[in-house]
Amino acid sequence: MSDENPVYLNDSCIKKELSWDVLIPTIENALSTISNKDKTESIQPPRLLMPIPPRQGVMLAMPSFSGKQNLYGCKVISCFPKNAERGLPTINGTILLMDSETG
Repeated sequence: MSDENPVYLNDSCIKKELSWDVLIPTIENALSTISNKDKTESIQPPRLLMPIPPRQGVMLAMPSFSGKQNLYGCKVISCFPKNAERGLPTINGTILLMDSETG
């Protein structure tokens, strides 16, 4: 077991540290790897969509594995369109990234 604590990055930190010069080739590489269909390189199952009826919201979970980068993760997003009426964001999300050797 590792003594390291999880690292949490908020949106302002991410915007400060990432540039489009880094993101574009990374996204191109990810899309190329996923379209390759080599299951040792990547796995991207269909996303899960779960309705949240009381506020006409929805939760989406999008898991993925990258053997090239030795990572797996899941993007979880909630979409609540009626939040706009309350002055709240309509979409909130979190991305969890984990090492595929140690979890």
